[in-house]
Amino acid sequence: MIAGRFVALALAWVAALSTLATSPAASADVRASARAVTYGQNCSTASSPTTGLVKDAHPVILVHGWTGSPMADTRTLLEAKMTPGWQFLLFDYHDSATRWADAPQIAGCLADYITKVSKAHTDAGGDGRVYFVAHSMGGLAVRFASAKPGVGDHVAGLVTLGTPHAGSPWGNANAVRWGRLKERMAGYGKDVPAGDAKARVCLAVHQGPTGMPAGCAVAPYLPGTTPVATIGGNLTIRRTVFGFLDYDVPTGGDTIVTQDSSQGYFNSAPSGRVPFGTHVNPISVPCTQDFNGIVDALTNLPSTLHMTPVSPIGALIGGFLQLQSDNLALGDIVNGNASLAMLDVLSSANLIPGNCSHTGITTNAAAMTATANALRQQAAQSATVKVDPTKLGLCSTPCKVSSSLTFNHPTWGRVTLYTLMPREPVHPANAVVVDSTGRVRWTMGEDVAGDVYDYWTLAKPARDNSGLIFINYNPGRYNGVAVLQPVPDGMRVLAGGYGPPHGQDLYYSELEGPVADGRYRVVSHSNDCSPDCAGGTITTVRLRFNGSKFVPD
Repeated sequence: MIAGRFVALALAWVAALSTLATSPAASADVRASARAVTYGQNCSTASSPTTGLVKDAHPVILVHGWTGSPMADTRTLLEAKMTPGWQFLLFDYHDSATRWADAPQIAGCLADYITKVSKAHTDAGGDGRVYFVAHSMGGLAVRFASAKPGVGDHVAGLVTLGTPHAGSPWGNANAVRWGRLKERMAGYGKDVPAGDAKARVCLAVHQGPTGMPAGCAVAPYLPGTTPVATIGGNLTIRRTVFGFLDYDVPTGGDTIVTQDSSQGYFNSAPSGRVPFGTHVNPISVPCTQDFNGIVDALTNLPSTLHMTPVSPIGALIGGFLQLQSDNLALGDIVNGNASLAMLDVLSSANLIPGNCSHTGITTNAAAMTATANALRQQAAQSATVKVDPTKLGLCSTPCKVSSSLTFNHPTWGRVTLYTLMPREPVHPANAVVVDSTGRVRWTMGEDVAGDVYDYWTLAKPARDNSGLIFINYNPGRYNGVAVLQPVPDGMRVLAGGYGPPHGQDLYYSELEGPVADGRYRVVSHSNDCSPDCAGGTITTVRLRFNGSKFVPD
């Protein structure tokens, strides 16, 4: 087959010399441009700059939660524990922080920021893999952003702090109460961002799509084998009077998110079962808040909010009033019911910095230690074995790596696709997928890839919104497009160099885009060779992928 194709191509090459100038795709290298695909709208400019990333340090993006602000204090604490070797960047979306996490102002902007950070790290000589520490709704934002085509390939690991993977009792029907509580807590006196407040409703308790309010998207899982650590607070409110224990109030979580939810990554996405190879490390951070802490919080609160200071006696009276509020709220806390009686109790718990409450966990010492350990563990899990694919015996003639793409396969986990091109023109090409252990998982085969003369290389970008992988090639006269699709049982060839039976024939074609929908179009030409190929009529058609094959657009 190879010899026959070679002879045919050679004859066609000679016959076409006089007509190359008039052929639509004859001589120019018309590989798709590297126009970036973007997902965000009205993105904040306050996120950390991506300049200054270095090869030997893992980039970590810190993502704040609903009505929150950049996690500067968390960054300071983690830098003290983990530098050198790690670089921490702040992602900011506070102007849109009341929207639901899937909004283009949040997940879309985060997806663009991930791509930017990954590229900057790659340009610095690093592997382009990005880690995350995300608080509350920020963890859901990472999940939504990572689902954007190509973005999940950059994600090396995620650590969540108090993320409501299965929602919160303060969501949906209790949205008003939730809003009142957050407005008391938000930024310790900063204004809650105005605008779309959809997050209040979408933070409802749910299991996958079950229980999720209409119009609220459910966060998808991260790509398979991406390690996840879920850290959640487990706060007990201990009431003491003049040093004597009165009672303990177990909150069953961090006062906003229950332990079942902060540890509820499994069964939290629309697909139900997590992708093959997913590893989740649940971590509980217990703490106790006592009566003296309430008095201190009430004493310091006015200065934080720029109010008239409260005297110690006034704070003490406030503490006793808190005890009375507890009597009303105790039953609701134990039963997990969100009620107005709980507002004061939960507000006081969240006003104490560094405890394991929903706001305090971002600076809690035990949580920061757990976060640092989880990141180190994820980096160890993400380590890959480097191989030289040209020495795997896959080429019948001397070959070279013309391009590569590292991505998350639905079954094999982190893999790298290499395109192998012959060192001498008009010899067979190939493609190979190697996993993180150095094991060869798949080869395209020289009988499928075909002979190449000019180039055989991945498009830029290599993947579009469909998740397909595109290869541009030229066997000696016209350009062609090969298309691969990662599937659970391996790799599917949708279009190979030789065409049928090896997929659809997209020879004498070139890529256009990605266009507005984030997907490539294939511009395909045909020549009726009547009366001969040099004088034939050329027909051009624009093709799109319909989920199974390329059809006229």
